[in-house]
Amino acid sequence: MFVFLPYRADDDEYAFERKPWLTWCILALCIAIYIAMAYGLSEQQIEHLYYEFGCVPSEFHWWTIFSCTLLHGSVGHLIGNMFFFFIYAPMCEKAFGHGRFLLLYLLGAAASMGGHLLMTPVFYRDIPCIGASGAISAVLGAFLVAFPTVRIKSVFVVLIFFPRPVVLSLPAWLVLGCWFLMQIFYSLNVFGGAVEVAFWAHVAGFAAGALIGSGYLWIDRWKQKLDIADCLRRLNTGIAVDPEDLRWLNANGYIDSALLEALTTTDDELAFVRLNTQLRLGRRARDDGKVILCYYRLLRRVPPEEINGDIHAAAMRSALSLRAAGIAGYAGFQALVRHDETAPLPGVILEALAEACELRGDDDGAGELRRFAAELS
Repeated sequence: MFVFLPYRADDDEYAFERKPWLTWCILALCIAIYIAMAYGLSEQQIEHLYYEFGCVPSEFHWWTIFSCTLLHGSVGHLIGNMFFFFIYAPMCEKAFGHGRFLLLYLLGAAASMGGHLLMTPVFYRDIPCIGASGAISAVLGAFLVAFPTVRIKSVFVVLIFFPRPVVLSLPAWLVLGCWFLMQIFYSLNVFGGAVEVAFWAHVAGFAAGALIGSGYLWIDRWKQKLDIADCLRRLNTGIAVDPEDLRWLNANGYIDSALLEALTTTDDELAFVRLNTQLRLGRRARDDGKVILCYYRLLRRVPPEEINGDIHAAAMRSALSLRAAGIAGYAGFQALVRHDETAPLPGVILEALAEACELRGDDDGAGELRRFAAELS
């Protein structure tokens, strides 16, 4: 037997200016309602509220999809839900924004109750389903797709022989992936025994949250590509992107304060460190706009030979993704002539340069580069 308890999401790599006030409001509301019920109502009145505002499959009312998330059956039930919500919700709200986070929470609640209504056995259909765990599961699903590599600090204790807690730092994809698999196992009654927890609500909520979170990320990337296109065109033609452009991008949420600081730092050595860090974060997050802006600012700070080959190659790939042929050609050339152990193989770079030539309409040049790449391989 063992206990595994996540307790903190490591958000040190992410700088968000938004405050998660909606998360705090939901936490406060759930706690206040539980305290008011526990100390102001009798057991009969509390049970009546559970049946009136909880989601009862046999007597379903649409509003109970949302009202049931505000009710909890015990102190342990409340603390467990609010604890998980406190770990994962703030980063999601900061990343997605208040309005979209609220939509995620409400749609997650609806999806989770839909899963519960569809999968509840006949002998449980008269029992009210209460608790925010379905909506919180949607937050967990969105967190997984938005921050798969964020480290989750967790306590692990083996409850045999000499119990001793061990602190682990594991990626979100592993922690939340295992949690989701456990919900499926319990939903299918793999471990046997009577199941009175709405595990199918957890499964449905998590899946809905992952889908909604993926949609948010796609929309953000699509909007970013549109709004950063003018800056990329300027870079592609050699026109400088001035601080006003950067401030506009920051004010509209397309670059965060950490990136803005890296782009506008006046100290060359400090700027070099910050820009490298932000470029690598952009590459990990597949944020092509961030990669290109950091790369351009790096070139303004230091000669190209002082930049690692993998940085040139990353800028080349991002530029190709955004169809900025000029930047792709320049970055690919630098990665090729200054090839080091960090850069891709020359054949890979030549193939990318051929693609840049095709974007410019130079099919003959693309053909020559591909023939050269074939000879090298």
